[in-house]
Order: sequence, then structure tokens, then C-alpha cells
Amino acid sequence: MRKESRWYFVLKDPGYFDFSNHIFIFAMKQFCFTHPKSITMIKTILPLVLLALSFNQNTQTANQYHRDSLEKSGYAALIQINKAIELDPTSLEYRKFRAKNLMERSVQEKDLLLAIDDLIYVAEKGEEHFRIYTGIMNCYLKLGNTILSERRPKIKKDEFGDNSAYNAAYKEILQKRVDYLRQALSSLKKSEERGYEKRKADLKRKHILKKIGFLKMQMQYLMD
Repeated sequence: MRKESRWYFVLKDPGYFDFSNHIFIFAMKQFCFTHPKSITMIKTILPLVLLALSFNQNTQTANQYHRDSLEKSGYAALIQINKAIELDPTSLEYRKFRAKNLMERSVQEKDLLLAIDDLIYVAEKGEEHFRIYTGIMNCYLKLGNTILSERRPKIKKDEFGDNSAYNAAYKEILQKRVDYLRQALSSLKKSEERGYEKRKADLKRKHILKKIGFLKMQMQYLMD
């Protein structure tokens, strides 16, 4: 009776592979029996095969998470698409879906910054459609106009009238809003260069500049 190699027992264990690869497993079993002198070669190629199969399984799982996210909404969809991106972080489709989800539902600064990161990644990989940059612009506008608009310093106002520490902290918040709005202007310019309608771009630019001017007036008031 032919002595079975230890690699045969490795291949015999279905835990090493997805069952969808049973044909490959059968072929490798037969090879081990008929070519016992080729074990050295198998030792070399098997880790590469395992890596390739693992990648294929991850891709399939990522696709499933993506499909699940399409069937859900809100936070439930976000959970699924996050899992898909963990397994396949290079997918532009997954990144765009997550960015859209965060832009629509989130009121958290960190979430919108993540959406911006996703869209910048998409643009850097070659998908530089003007809608990608208008998406980035809208995230910065939401940060500068809405999310930070109600933020106030954690420092309490001095009951004796010395509010210098409070004013300095509040000025930092206002400056951060101005910085976000300037980033929105930069993204608007890139969007316009790639086909965004000039009339709409001009209206957006006018609105953003007006808001920046108002915030600067507030900052000046705090300094006086």
C-alpha cells in the first residue's frame, strides 16, 4: 500500500479550502498519489495556491457584503459596506457607496471626513468625474455650515467678565469652519474644471465666500 504523504492529509482537510474548490482538491490528491517524488514542488507551490484561494474567497465575501448593503439602509447598510471594504479596500464601487451613505445620514465630523477620504481615494485612482469633486465639496460644506455651526467651547464663560479663554477657544472653532469652507472652494474649482456647470458653480462660490466673510466678522468681533 502506497504511503500517503502528509500533504495528502492537508489537502484532505476541507477546512483549508472553500468547498467550491473541491475539484482542485481532488486533482491535488491524485497528483500526490501518482507523483510521490514531486512533494518538494508541492511544498513550494501550495502556499501560493492557498494565498490565491484565500484572496478569491475574500473577494466573494466582500461582494456578498456589498449586496447585503444594497438591500439595507442607514446604519445597517453602513455596517455591511464597512465589512466589504475591510476585505477589498481597493474597490471604488464600495468606497463610493460608503461615501454616499455617510453624506446622507451622518451628522458626525469623523464620518464626513471618512466620506471625503473615500472620494479622494476614488479620484486618485483615476475616476475624476466632476460629481466626485462636488461630493467632496458638499461634505466640506456640511462640515463648515451645519455640523460645526452649533459647536461651542467646552470652557465656561467667566462669571466676572473675563472671557478671553472662551473667546480664543471659540475663535478656533470658527477658524476650523473657515478652513472647511475653503476646502469646499478648492473642490468646487476642481469640479468646474471637469465639467460642472459654470452657472451653478458661480452661485455656489458666491454662497461660500459670503459665509466665509460672515465667519471672519465673528472672529474679528471676538478679538476686539
